[in-house]
Amino acid sequence: MAGKCIIFKFADFEAHEREFSLVRAGETLAVEPKAFRVLLILLHNPRKLIPKEELLNAVWGDAAVTENSLTRAIALLRKLLGDDAREPKFIETVTTVGYRWLCAVEQMEDPAAVSTTAEAAALAIPSLGAEITNQLIEHQFTLTERVCRKLDRATLDPRIIGDRLRYVDNQVESDVLVFFLHGLGLDHGDFEPILKRLAYRGLSPTLYGCEPDRRRRIPLSLADHVVILREWLWEISEQFQPAIIVMVGFSLGADMGFELLLGPADEPAPRIDAFLSLECNLSLDTCFASRVLAGISPDRPEVSIADLKRLGDSAASLEDWLNMQDYLVKVLRKFQGDIGVLQRAATDIVRPFIENPGFEVFARWFKGARERVPTLRLVISNDSCYQAALADLKLQNLDNGILGEEFPEDIIIVSGSPDHFGLMAAQHVLRQVDELVAETRKRRNLTGKPD
Repeated sequence: MAGKCIIFKFADFEAHEREFSLVRAGETLAVEPKAFRVLLILLHNPRKLIPKEELLNAVWGDAAVTENSLTRAIALLRKLLGDDAREPKFIETVTTVGYRWLCAVEQMEDPAAVSTTAEAAALAIPSLGAEITNQLIEHQFTLTERVCRKLDRATLDPRIIGDRLRYVDNQVESDVLVFFLHGLGLDHGDFEPILKRLAYRGLSPTLYGCEPDRRRRIPLSLADHVVILREWLWEISEQFQPAIIVMVGFSLGADMGFELLLGPADEPAPRIDAFLSLECNLSLDTCFASRVLAGISPDRPEVSIADLKRLGDSAASLEDWLNMQDYLVKVLRKFQGDIGVLQRAATDIVRPFIENPGFEVFARWFKGARERVPTLRLVISNDSCYQAALADLKLQNLDNGILGEEFPEDIIIVSGSPDHFGLMAAQHVLRQVDELVAETRKRRNLTGKPD
């Protein structure tokens, strides 16, 4: 079921749940995503003592962080709010126990946004302990000879014939099926917090060769990955017969989502009713991580380390920097000794943008997707690199109409988060999916079971 998103008003501040933004006297303040999540929980539960452990679990989940992360988030909020820890007006510290919101809060419904009941539960203390309810199980999709015949024969490794594509299933009974495509070098584990709270049937495949425990990884081209995903989706669609299918792609997964939608001209594409792209690439300038990972070389570690350092140093905030370090450590450790899979994928991401400079690749994706999927939404972060690319894209569309006659303001959305990885926050993805499902139901006049 859907519920309204909230605008919280207190003192001379407004906290917008939908935009993930804090506003004072008309000025939007920069808030790190996790600090804002802490603020939202406090605002949803005014004058309640929130234990530190519950805040840590709700905001950081299973991430290996210490209490210092929460202390730092509270300090950042106090600085933005002009709050004094010794004589607080907003956030009270209950030593060794937790925090309490003191200031009177007015809640107003945001008519432009909806949230899921799972999201509401995550913000309503003390029910945080019950937010994870869906049980995930792993399935396997067999790479049969029929499937493998569709792969690039010139590079086909016969070891993959009869092997398996792994995916997880949250087992929710629903007429809506949502599937999630992960980013470069990641796997379905990055979507588990979302799948556990999703109100719909949720699936997430791990690209072949990207499993955390895979041995003797076999690199595949992104085109072959897309072929496998298309075949998997056909089987899943026949198995579940959903009324609505929603695709969610993050980073590389968003790029692949566009390619999956467009597909080969001689084959019908699987039906997808809504597509949520979480920061696909717009141009070569936005392929910053892929360009570095495509060029790393075990034979020249000094060059690779220097490039990786520059990538980390490109972060615009401490939160962004920490997320980038976590990401690099995760993927490089996973693929240590089998770096070819990571390099192949990174190279394939970058190549079309080198061969087709500017926004030609994105324009092809965008126009093709608008023809093939009824409900389309693209979300990008407030990162300076993406904002520069978006500004250039708007100008080129104004001059040349590369995306259409008018810039699609209602389709391309800038998130309040300045962090690429912040777009994966569970409550944001859940809300976006809920909105797309509601829009699709309205568009198709469906009256299915309550979700």
